[in-house]
Amino acid sequence: MKQFIICSFLIVLVTACGKNSSKKTSSSKSITPGGQQQETQLATGTYRAIIRPLNTSVHGMITSGVLKVKVDERNLKVNVIMDDAPKVTHLQGIYSGTTCPDLSADTNGDGLIDVNEEKRVSKKLIVPLDNDLSNPETNFGQYPSGDSYTYNKSTSYRDLMNDLYLTELLSGHEALNLEGKTIIVRGAPTTTKLPETVSSEDSLPKNITLAIACGVIERIEDESVIEL
Repeated sequence: MKQFIICSFLIVLVTACGKNSSKKTSSSKSITPGGQQQETQLATGTYRAIIRPLNTSVHGMITSGVLKVKVDERNLKVNVIMDDAPKVTHLQGIYSGTTCPDLSADTNGDGLIDVNEEKRVSKKLIVPLDNDLSNPETNFGQYPSGDSYTYNKSTSYRDLMNDLYLTELLSGHEALNLEGKTIIVRGAPTTTKLPETVSSEDSLPKNITLAIACGVIERIEDESVIEL
């Protein structure tokens, strides 16, 4: 009888251990727009995107940079380094699309990928990279500027997720999965006259909403290659 009980205990223990995932995740309770609590998970680790130029004919510069994101059990840290960008304010954010637009996105044939054409590829804005990651709605417009800049911000991902649900940048059932998403950086020179065919959004000038760079986010298994 004792042998049977001991064997049963060992079987249960082994089964429970086998259910543990090898990939670490952070878990927290977030508030959905309906006021309900939801457990959200975000894989811990390091993410990176090599940011490459878009719409270079507008400003004649090869804008480039790198996005680095570090996620631990409590916080999300974001670092963006950009070089050779126009000397304007740069709206930037993480989008749900999984690829960067190319010239095939220029549906009206004016030689530029405006914001409406670009968003058919980049899809929905998920995380605005403004001066307060935990409160993107109230800080619209407060973004980095200049021809070369470094952006460093961090927040608890619980606060971030709560705000994304409340502002409906994420729906109540969505998780924040960074891998495979894209970063878009905007901001063409204000001195450049854009064609009438170039569209904008939110009553902003065309130059401000025109994308100048994009990168696809990947998960870095060797975290030693990136320091934040």
